[in-house]
Amino acid sequence: MMNYKECLARGFPISTVAIESACGHFVQSRMERNGMRWSLKGAKNMLNLRAVNKNKDWDTYMRYYMEIKQVDHEISNLRKLHDVSSIFTHSNLKMIIFVTNV
Repeated sequence: MMNYKECLARGFPISTVAIESACGHFVQSRMERNGMRWSLKGAKNMLNLRAVNKNKDWDTYMRYYMEIKQVDHEISNLRKLHDVSSIFTHSNLKMIIFVTNV
């Protein structure tokens, strides 16, 4: 639970104004431009990339993205080479387990 007195004493903002302002800057300024229409999936993707860019995490994100794409490619190759019914990947993307049709 948040200790409001302590947060106020430390000078932290305790209102929705800062959040609403950030949403206006972060979301509305990009998503509500003239003539733009977004699907839910497209809007989520755009905001995720905007957050990566604003946080200056682009290089880290691109390394992660390329690793994911490499694993997807390797899994696709495994499916082509083996009669595979299921492929499971461990969350750290280093271990691939596949179950063959027997």
